[in-house]
Amino acid sequence: MTSSVQTSSDWRRSPWRYLMWGAAGALVLVAVLAIEAVRQGEYALVIMAGLFAFGCAIVERGARTSAAWAYRAGAVLAMLTGLGQVYMNLAVGLIGSEDDPINLRFIAIVLLALLGSLGVRARAGAMVWVMGVAALTQLVAGVVGMVFQIGLTEPRPEGVAFLTVYFAGLWLNAAALFRTAARQERR
Repeated sequence: MTSSVQTSSDWRRSPWRYLMWGAAGALVLVAVLAIEAVRQGEYALVIMAGLFAFGCAIVERGARTSAAWAYRAGAVLAMLTGLGQVYMNLAVGLIGSEDDPINLRFIAIVLLALLGSLGVRARAGAMVWVMGVAALTQLVAGVVGMVFQIGLTEPRPEGVAFLTVYFAGLWLNAAALFRTAARQERR
């Protein structure tokens, strides 16, 4: 299976690239326009814009790293999983409130995935392991939080279990996409 965008130079001219960066720019512009809300203590939009722009930079790097569609999809999925997890932690917290210290463990998972991908130089075969470790760490952090009842006043344990499995599944799907990319690169 081939991708519609085959090379780095094709990616530079791709309308998807312009759409991605246009959306990031629009979100940053909206955040700048929302400066009054920041003065009143509402930082969510600014944080979201910053996370989205950072995510676009990750996708840009991933698109230049490999021409394989699976690699690019894996990079997008890993980025969205990490950003979604960080945003949920900052907005409401995965376990307890956003101020609960256990939520730092979930942000550490995203940092683990980011540093791991930098450590393996984002090579597809090694990214499989990085995403697998992120999924395993996600499960361990969720189980530890539920077993020791850390911060489990809200949401109920079923909600924590769902979110734990959900995010672990997303990390594993990214690993599967990177595995497909590694196989495509070997051909």
